[in-house]
Amino acid sequence: MRFSVLIPAGVRLRLAVSPMPKAKAFDEGSGDIRSFFGGGAKKKPKATPPASVERSASPRKSPVKPAVASASAKASAPDGSDNEPLAGGAVAALTAHLRDPRWTEVLQREFGKAYFKRLAESLARERSSKRIFPPEELTFTAFNLAAFDDVRVVVIGQDPYHDNGQAHGLSFSVPSGVKAPPSLRNIYKELTTDIAGFSTPRHAFSKGAEQPGGGNLEPWARQGVFMLNATLTVQAHKANSHKDIGWQDFTDAVIGLLSKERKDLVFVLWGGFAKKKGKIIDRSRHAVVETAHPSPLSWRHFEGCRCFSAINAALADRGKPEIDWQI
Repeated sequence: MRFSVLIPAGVRLRLAVSPMPKAKAFDEGSGDIRSFFGGGAKKKPKATPPASVERSASPRKSPVKPAVASASAKASAPDGSDNEPLAGGAVAALTAHLRDPRWTEVLQREFGKAYFKRLAESLARERSSKRIFPPEELTFTAFNLAAFDDVRVVVIGQDPYHDNGQAHGLSFSVPSGVKAPPSLRNIYKELTTDIAGFSTPRHAFSKGAEQPGGGNLEPWARQGVFMLNATLTVQAHKANSHKDIGWQDFTDAVIGLLSKERKDLVFVLWGGFAKKKGKIIDRSRHAVVETAHPSPLSWRHFEGCRCFSAINAALADRGKPEIDWQI
């Protein structure tokens, strides 16, 4: 349908055109566009502060918020629920390597979720054609050596070692006979100055495959040090290659369960990644020790932090035995 408008003679039309708004300058973060291109003065490195230990604020209990799952964990099962029946196949094959009955009990709900089924199936496909570390039977080493009810200290790592023969299911640790990687060597350096009588394990700094290694931290795990990587598997020689397949959701749930179901644990957060991961810890129930990461890239900030004596002091405050750090 068309409409016509008759304009009487002698009448003029004036069209008002609003001016376009001016483009605003880039204002992300600092408000200075130089920050977008990496400009600005560099900060001078600061001296290493002692390990920060945050203790329970008071004995009063406070409600614990459940861990917030990422998008992959929120995907619903076909019936509209968050859980699927724990069926056979990839999930059963993967979880068969978790031997501690209490961990199996408290994690049963996670194993039934849709995201974990996708995780297990993705791992099974990759293992059929690619090298995945650690070997499948060592995926849950940290859980099997530190039973749920025996955990006293939680050390949060990021990613398994991705070179041949290094990963065996404990963060920062390598199997016996493998030379200690750089981060672990820096851990030993700090221990020699922090813990009286500590001596670096024989051959931990040796070069050459013929030398036995001193980087197996199983003695710590057997004392209740739960050495958890945020991602439990990795493709060979590809760091962080499995960070998006679902492990982050799973380990968030693990940390949340420890925070909620246990009390008076000591959580150890080395570096920015672990500190972000540790935001779900209920600090009214647990102690938190925070320092820089022991990586060579941040060694000058980790050196002198005295985090190991801080861990033992926090345990003693709670009436628990200290950790014998000697390997």
